[in-house]
Amino acid sequence: MSDQKESRSSSIRGRLSEFTASIVAENLSDRLNSEKRVKRIYDWRSAIVHGRKQTVPPSIVSESMNLMKEIITKIITNPELIKLQSIEQVEEWVNKKKYS
Repeated sequence: MSDQKESRSSSIRGRLSEFTASIVAENLSDRLNSEKRVKRIYDWRSAIVHGRKQTVPPSIVSESMNLMKEIITKIITNPELIKLQSIEQVEEWVNKKKYS
């Protein structure tokens, strides 16, 4: 994989894991755990897409489904999140939460 592709993939993986952790977790320990979960799921997704793997273990499918439920529940029940209308607003919200 080229450095540019690897960097772009890491960037997407990093942003996605950071956004998810900020949305679903309330404390540092839970955020770190959420980041690890998303990165593990994303790594499996990448392995499938790029032909390194052919199937996904049931545990990863289950973990993905559970994480999606957590994200959706937080978004529809959190008054701050439900107002966000764009990815830019989500990014701003995540940055405020991260640095406050």
